[in-house]
Amino acid sequence: CRDQCAEQFASRRWITVIPIDGDNWPSALARVQQDHGINRISAIGGRQTATSLIDAGVIDDICLTTTGVTGGEPDTPFYTGLKPPTLELIVRKQSKADTSPILFEHLRVAR
Repeated sequence: CRDQCAEQFASRRWITVIPIDGDNWPSALARVQQDHGINRISAIGGRQTATSLIDAGVIDDICLTTTGVTGGEPDTPFYTGLKPPTLELIVRKQSKADTSPILFEHLRVAR
């Protein structure tokens, strides 16, 4: 991705590419904190991203939004690793839409 998008990244000075060696998220995030003073980020992705970040121990909270609208394989879990996290529910809200209700959950990852 870095090679394919290098020209686009270079033309957008507000984008900083932080390479990650393997799945060494703690090291990459420490560089973000050290080099940019950023202590909290929002990572958006699917189950592979969630699993990688949870397994690295760098996640404090998870926000899940689900709906009955088909958009991939039904009933797929957000986590597919070997050690599912213990989660504490903070907020659960559901829309009152008749056709396709949306469920939002904010969960804290227990350490």
